[in-house]
Amino acid sequence: LHIRHARAYQISLRELFGTINPNPEPIWRSVVLSQEDSVTEQASAIRARLKVTLEDQTKWPDDDRALRHWRSAVEHAGIFVFKDTFKQKAISGFSLSDDSFPIIYLNNSTTKTRQIFSLFHELAHVLLRMNGLSKFETDYLEELPRREREIEKFCNSLAAEILIPMGDFEYQAKEISGNVEKVPDAVFKTLAERYGVSREAVLRRFLDWGKVDSSFYRNKAREWSSQQQQSGGGDYYATRSAYLSGSMAKEVFSRYYRRQITKEEASEYLGVNPQNFEKLEDRMLRGIEA
Repeated sequence: LHIRHARAYQISLRELFGTINPNPEPIWRSVVLSQEDSVTEQASAIRARLKVTLEDQTKWPDDDRALRHWRSAVEHAGIFVFKDTFKQKAISGFSLSDDSFPIIYLNNSTTKTRQIFSLFHELAHVLLRMNGLSKFETDYLEELPRREREIEKFCNSLAAEILIPMGDFEYQAKEISGNVEKVPDAVFKTLAERYGVSREAVLRRFLDWGKVDSSFYRNKAREWSSQQQQSGGGDYYATRSAYLSGSMAKEVFSRYYRRQITKEEASEYLGVNPQNFEKLEDRMLRGIEA
């Protein structure tokens, strides 16, 4: 059902913009990924294209603000990011590749830090020019055919390097790198807050670094997963605002006020009743997200 909604959004984007992405220099024209090339260099190229420095990232006060900034950066690069609440809790998100209107769709039921990681996992799929789907648990990777398994591992590695550059991570964690399995959870929390990611993502970097084994990683990740809770939104308009692509919504509002589309047409694009149109617009202009 969510995939069908995403396809419908792509049709709406073509109706609004024609055949050309509104960004004259979309990211997939300047950044072409290859599984054979350096993950570090490719992650750096993506960061440069998104115009987000590590210094910027570490100044964001919380994971909610981090998600907003990353999502905005990806949208400004020409990709449309939508969200919804999935009944399939194990699925973190998916992406639909397209020459003009690629879409990333995130599960709003997951934590903000999980959404951030899924955003970049799916961005990797878009830049590989293929559809993608990300899951919370990684055990399923071993059940995939070899080619698909390598693609998923590459996307995970790229997302991790974008969010937690290994060079900086090794410097920040050098004091504990020799005895990671015995450090308190508060240490992982501190590192996670620096990068605006989950403790699991930090632990994964220690695994990539060879400082913990896969058994410790799996057990600790499951323990933390059972502690995570994502609070639901209580404001319909704030929630609807969070679900919509900001770039698409901005174009709809612009066309409505230029009298190029009616309120009924604008409401249909945004998925709300016409009587709720002004309230949704007010929430989006104030930047409120669920």
